[in-house]
Amino acid sequence: MTLEMMFQEKFEEGYEIGVKQAKLETVGRLLEMGKFSLEDMAVWSGLPLEKVQELADMQS
Repeated sequence: MTLEMMFQEKFEEGYEIGVKQAKLETVGRLLEMGKFSLEDMAVWSGLPLEKVQELADMQS
C-alpha cells in the first residue's frame, strides 16, 4: 500500500466519522427543540429510527 493510498483511506475514515458525528449532533438539537417526531428526525438526519430512539431515550 502506498503512502497516498494510506492517506486516502484515513481521509475517508475521518470523513465518515465527521458525517456521523454531524448527524448525531443534528438529532440532539432536534430532540432539545422537542417539536418533531422521531420518524421525521430519522428521515432528516439519515440515521435509522432505532438510533434516533436510542438517542431520545438517553436524553430523557
